[in-house]
Amino acid sequence: MKELLSITKPIALALGYFDCVHYAHRKIISGVVDVARKSNIKSAVFTFSNDLPSKASLPIYSFADRKKLFSELEVDYVIPYRFDENFKGMTPTAFLQMLFSTFDIRHIACGADYRFGMDGVGDTGFLKEFVSNLGAGITVHNPIKLSGAVVSSSLVKDALTAGDVVKAGSLLCCPYFIEGRVTRGRGRGEALGYPTANIKPVDKFLPRFGVYKSRTTIDGKVFASITSIGNKPTFSDESTTVETFIKGNVFNLYAKNIKVELLKYIREIVKFDSAAQLKEQIKKDISYLK
Repeated sequence: MKELLSITKPIALALGYFDCVHYAHRKIISGVVDVARKSNIKSAVFTFSNDLPSKASLPIYSFADRKKLFSELEVDYVIPYRFDENFKGMTPTAFLQMLFSTFDIRHIACGADYRFGMDGVGDTGFLKEFVSNLGAGITVHNPIKLSGAVVSSSLVKDALTAGDVVKAGSLLCCPYFIEGRVTRGRGRGEALGYPTANIKPVDKFLPRFGVYKSRTTIDGKVFASITSIGNKPTFSDESTTVETFIKGNVFNLYAKNIKVELLKYIREIVKFDSAAQLKEQIKKDISYLK
């Protein structure tokens, strides 16, 4: 999969932010891949390469995360644009003219709630008329419900906020994950006899603080693990960290890139009276890996 701002080959294009590539997003993207294959053209996904400015709208997955998910869905090209003042100021017509003058678009797909252009005034009705006048095809996907609720990024965030990573994983079609480079921590886990791999949190939406059963992928190998997300009140440390204890003999992880998938919420973050009490609790947490 290539990341391009100019493509000469004809494409079928999925339009959206796709901030977490959840079940409904996947339907749109997989549909475009299918159209492209049947039409003997290339598939592409339009997305933003930067995160939206307000903390409330932090993406569930970073641009780097999303690119990997797009690749897994066998998308040929990713078309990344920066969400900035210039982009925000584009009218719906200017946005579509920019797309169709830059790319040879034969088919477009989006969700029924897709909005574009300055202040989001462009809607699917406008898009259909514009596209049909150019002779291109268009698919507008209706909302998808799972267990009676419309699948959306907000629904995924609600599940993560509650610590319900099982529900979030169902909506995402795979476990929620945090991927990053292992950095050196303060060595407290090692001192307790349970060394951890520490990932510096990126600007992405994190789940409820707590301890989770997880699995960690290192150099293509998967290990059972326990992951703590949040602060460390036992040590009066309010910084937010992602720390993972990995079962098995795993060494020399510093600077390695690892992927931690959350499988089940175990407990909340607790302030213990002593490091010895914390050590005993960690031992209990690890029993979930049996």
